[in-house]
Amino acid sequence: YQPSGQDAPGNFGWTTDSGNCSVPITNGKDVNPYTFVFRGTEILETPFGALDTVVIERLAPRQVQRERACAGVQERPRPADCDRKADDDFLVWLAPSKGNIPVKMRKRKNNQVLTLVLDSARIE
Repeated sequence: YQPSGQDAPGNFGWTTDSGNCSVPITNGKDVNPYTFVFRGTEILETPFGALDTVVIERLAPRQVQRERACAGVQERPRPADCDRKADDDFLVWLAPSKGNIPVKMRKRKNNQVLTLVLDSARIE
């Protein structure tokens, strides 16, 4: 078996260009469309040295609805929900020079933050 396409290590089907990508994701029971949004680039210091990364945010369906509803709101004062920060988010930093391998992930929910940083990698 030779992994290719979506099975290749670090291949998220993402280009480093700005834009959105919608992907169906399952929790084992339901399938929901999640939107991945390009949030910019960042240089991360890692055990592999400084890496240029692409920052991607995963938005749940309800977050997409909120962003769409607030995008065109010009009125002042804006509805309070449009100005508040989302109570949970998921961000991933991909390293294009390393095959888009995720080098950092951050999940925030209910004011708790879990951050994972890659400190080693091996492709077998």
